[in-house]
Amino acid sequence: MNLPLRPRYLIGVAGVGTEIGKTFVSVQLLTELSGRGWFVNARKPAQSVASGETTDSELLGQASREEPALECSPSRTYLVPMAPPMAATQLGFDPPQLGELIEEVSRSWGGRVADIGLVETAGGVASPLGIDGDNAQFLGSLEPELILLVADAGLGTINSIRLSVGHLQVAAPGVPIVVWLNHFDHANELHILNREWLQRVDGLRCLTTVDECAALVEASIELICGHCGLGLGLHLQPCETQLDPKRYCERCGRKLNVTISPNDVSARCKVHGMVAWQS
Repeated sequence: MNLPLRPRYLIGVAGVGTEIGKTFVSVQLLTELSGRGWFVNARKPAQSVASGETTDSELLGQASREEPALECSPSRTYLVPMAPPMAATQLGFDPPQLGELIEEVSRSWGGRVADIGLVETAGGVASPLGIDGDNAQFLGSLEPELILLVADAGLGTINSIRLSVGHLQVAAPGVPIVVWLNHFDHANELHILNREWLQRVDGLRCLTTVDECAALVEASIELICGHCGLGLGLHLQPCETQLDPKRYCERCGRKLNVTISPNDVSARCKVHGMVAWQS
């Protein structure tokens, strides 16, 4: 059986520790990208929460407009606030293995290929996600296009970011890592100096706003030629049909429903709606 196609651009969200704001950041980014017209999906391979508390999957589902059970399988929701394999053992369940979690996420993508997918891990980078591996190893197996590392902006963040980045680089070699300094205060001298140090000394790109992050993601997604349907990176020369109406969605490559009248040309993508890129 063929697996559903994963999103065209996949973001792995990690944190330097627990309760660092990964879900807060993920929800902001999903909401912003969706508001810019991108079709987004979100997933969480496993989650632990105290009984009665709002789950991360519920918050992610509100932002991506998906059912919480799709964001994180109920069988991977553990009502004990511990790392997932520890919580599972505590509750008398078999602890998850990384391979199982990877397969479950891979099989969960919807029938329509999303433009952007976001997979949020549980706990810190080196926290165990499965009985046989941690969040960094999970992201390495997932092979995302980008890892977004969420960290605090204040005292101690340089140490925690350096350790986390080093661990991610070993587990997910070659995957770009961008740091999000959460709750960054542009009037706080320490926050400013921490960001400057991380960028100048460690060569890390540090984001502080959802607009910055959304713009980075948009700039990283290869657009499609509206005339021939190929990725623009595959064009060795300009398309020969530049004067014709565009027939393909520049975001997802799906064929457009084009209507031509004497005074107007309109086109609609079944995923992205009315297209504004007609020439």
